Amino acid sequence: MRIQESIERREMDAQNRNRFADIPSSRALGILIIFVLITLYGMITYHPLPTPPDQKGEDLDCYRRIIERIHSGEGYYSAAGDELRGRGYPVRSVFNWRLPFLALFMGYLPNLFTAQALAFLLAAATFFVWFRILERQYPFVQVAIGSLLILAPPIYSLLPGVFLAHEFWAGTCIALSVGAHIRGWRMVAVIAGLAGLFIRELTFPFVIMMLALACIEKRRSEAAAWGIGIFAFAAAYLLHWSVVAGQIHSGDIALTGGWVVFGGWDFVLSTAQMHPYLFLAPPWATAIVLPMSLLGLLGLGHPSWWRLSLSVCLYVLAFLFVGNAFNQYWGFMYTNLLLVGLLNAVPSILSLIKRIQSN
Repeated sequence: MRIQESIERREMDAQNRNRFADIPSSRALGILIIFVLITLYGMITYHPLPTPPDQKGEDLDCYRRIIERIHSGEGYYSAAGDELRGRGYPVRSVFNWRLPFLALFMGYLPNLFTAQALAFLLAAATFFVWFRILERQYPFVQVAIGSLLILAPPIYSLLPGVFLAHEFWAGTCIALSVGAHIRGWRMVAVIAGLAGLFIRELTFPFVIMMLALACIEKRRSEAAAWGIGIFAFAAAYLLHWSVVAGQIHSGDIALTGGWVVFGGWDFVLSTAQMHPYLFLAPPWATAIVLPMSLLGLLGLGHPSWWRLSLSVCLYVLAFLFVGNAFNQYWGFMYTNLLLVGLLNAVPSILSLIKRIQSN
């Protein structure tokens, strides 16, 4: 019993030790300066990016109609083509056609209420996994605060229509995958991550990261599972591409400018505002919370938590370059995990200050 307690104590000390505690003072000063400058820049310059009126509501209504038509017996690609084309979407690009799996899944359910109930169960399971992680990591007060910070999936699952968004499901699967991996449930992490990939191809960077880390850590069975899943997805996506190519008409609209538009920090902040708390907050609050959360995530000490930090940072980095103003709802891909970093933000700042003072 004492040996087990000693092991658990050492693990807890390793988890609570901030990664900034041992870095050179010059590097600590540089990190703190960057953090302050990014925060000030966001507070001064950020304004929510303009989007077409009711753009996301139109998207959700489109998904709803596709699902209803599938429920009535129509095929996915026929229904999707009609709905997308009738609403003026640029369907000449294959990337504007969602993968069929989520729509087919919902379309074959008895009704949309059942789909929303399942979305809530997935969100609740994700919340419970993360609650157990926080319970083992932090004292009571921080667990209580952390519980509020990880409520995004359950909140959104209860709102009308949000469960229709592919990004909601994919982002929740990513949060569940990371949490399951931290708990040591690696095959659950693989299944959740791959489920997100088959729902929305925006999950691909996350899955590649998980595969790479499994290879680096020499977890062969886990790496093989990720690899097989990616191969299956590639085959499914090629089939999807070929079917969509046959559905495109000569007069269909093409997207002007593509998705690589270098939206910069403003676009990243707009994606962060997809967290329900930040969505209701003024823009300057997001400008403060996002850098603090990132600093807290980067300061997490235990290697098992690096997947959390890398998952968020991966999407933040990508969204500096990729995504139009109307794609801000892509923030669903990472905001479920973002605010966990606030629990470690103050320790990270204090560690940086101590390292600077130690010079």
